[in-house]
Amino acid sequence: MERAPPLHDVIVTNPPYSSDHVERLTRFVARNGKPSLLLMPNYVYAKSFFPEKKFVYIVPRKRYVYWTPKGLRPKNKLQNHASSLGVRTSPFVSFWYVTRNCLTKATQDGFCSTLRTLYSSKGSSKLSPAVFVKSVERLPKNARAS
Repeated sequence: MERAPPLHDVIVTNPPYSSDHVERLTRFVARNGKPSLLLMPNYVYAKSFFPEKKFVYIVPRKRYVYWTPKGLRPKNKLQNHASSLGVRTSPFVSFWYVTRNCLTKATQDGFCSTLRTLYSSKGSSKLSPAVFVKSVERLPKNARAS
């Protein structure tokens, strides 16, 4: 039996990608009715369970790079991507999956209102750090799943 979620206004998460976490999360936010922003790998939109029509996307112009802080990765798991900061661990492209209700929600809460304004403007400025995309067909080539 699933527990009821805590009271919330919006969901912002970078969920675990193992097991069925992503599938369960995308199903939940698709029926939840609250705005959701999910930072997930690019391959998620290509999964058979993914409810594509429920989402739009915020794709950073520059690929996100994740780091494991120095000393927190076992020595036998070190890679060539080590620096004074730690170990780079970015095996896939990731971007924001945003539930469409955040763009159409009637309330004027600050976050969704700002997102709607940015999303409704004629294209994204080349100076902006991200591109707003309405469908997976419009994802930039560098963000598409292979």
